[in-house]
Amino acid sequence: MRLSVQDFNRKTLATFSEPVPKNPGTFRTVHKFSNPKLWSPEYPNRYLAEYSILDKDGRVLHQRIVKIGFRTVEVREQDGIYVNGVKIKFKGVNAHTFHPDFGRTSSEKMSIETVNLIKDMNMNAVRLSHYPHDKHFMNACDSLGLFVLDELTGWQAPSYDSTIGRKLLRELVKRDVNYASVLFWDNGNEGGWNRAYDHEFAEVDIQQREVLHPWGAFGKTVTSHYIDYNYLSGTSFANRQIFFPTEFLHGLYDGGLGAGLNDYWAKMWTNPLCAGGFLWVLADEMVNRTDTKLLDGDGITRLMVLWGLTTRRKGVIIP
Repeated sequence: MRLSVQDFNRKTLATFSEPVPKNPGTFRTVHKFSNPKLWSPEYPNRYLAEYSILDKDGRVLHQRIVKIGFRTVEVREQDGIYVNGVKIKFKGVNAHTFHPDFGRTSSEKMSIETVNLIKDMNMNAVRLSHYPHDKHFMNACDSLGLFVLDELTGWQAPSYDSTIGRKLLRELVKRDVNYASVLFWDNGNEGGWNRAYDHEFAEVDIQQREVLHPWGAFGKTVTSHYIDYNYLSGTSFANRQIFFPTEFLHGLYDGGLGAGLNDYWAKMWTNPLCAGGFLWVLADEMVNRTDTKLLDGDGITRLMVLWGLTTRRKGVIIP
């Protein structure tokens, strides 16, 4: 087996080779790549890892190229979350796959537009509520620079028995294991956790990223949803766990997304145990009616109206 690390111009920066044992099942190889440019939302540096299986004469039998990034993630108990040795706070938002013109149909172009929009709003993180998103969305987060909470599907109650859940867990981690943007795995949502396989994320993930229970306290973190302001003002941080709400300041259809945000954020920013949070949600999820139209007829403007980025003028929607 040969592993070649390349830049995006296909210049080879390092090459490693070693024999593959017979009937290996899962084969793991460990090598050192010196002084890589690290991945972060500010500098989403990435490389190409080219894996080649060779026969005894050196001919390539099989080859695969994977985009990778180098970064470290530490969850320091009763302290905070560190990426590349630097303590971070999530300035995050929840996102569903949705568009007023296309419903839940997505595309690579839409994913790039969405990630750029999140970054334009000075956010650095996205939670993939309540299911894994398309691979092109993951690639956009990696290439443009967004921290990701990657979520196994679940809501209010475990969505699957342990047998099915384990299969989905392994498919999720197998698909997304190489994305540098993924900092945590979410095991379901709001009570939809199946605790029977919490430990199995680490069995599949070579990086052994930690697991969250969105809405609950688990391990070193507590991610309570829709906390009131007094929670932040007092000393209510649960058992001195690292706190970051994976949903807060509900803003779906009700216009409340920014209500009190400055007051909340001032407390969240200054508390050393708070690692930020994730607003609910990025966009009102409504379908554009075919029997009405905007005066300008521009789809992007329609999207901006729905996301509250422009003012809806009187009479702008006409029959």
